[in-house]
Amino acid sequence: MERKNLNAKVISIHEHKLRYNEVWKEVLEELPQVNSMLFSSAINLLVSHKWKAWSESLPYGAEFQFEESAMRDAGDEFVIELLDLRASIEEFIAKHQI
Repeated sequence: MERKNLNAKVISIHEHKLRYNEVWKEVLEELPQVNSMLFSSAINLLVSHKWKAWSESLPYGAEFQFEESAMRDAGDEFVIELLDLRASIEEFIAKHQI
């Protein structure tokens, strides 16, 4: 039977057996940044499509506080999925007390 490449990286267990805790700590430390990126990506999707006219009407350099509820109300399925993913990550962070 032919093995399919699933983009898996082969690693040496012996080289990494002591790194588990280090890698786990790195993952936990990076999750807040991932969440921030997801939120920014959701905003970018909205201002380039659903909120494009509004975004283009703002003066250069204007600042705005984006509310998740308004972002969800925009009805963009991908934005909603990103926000749901963000919520799952927030639950994970809370569970593991980062």
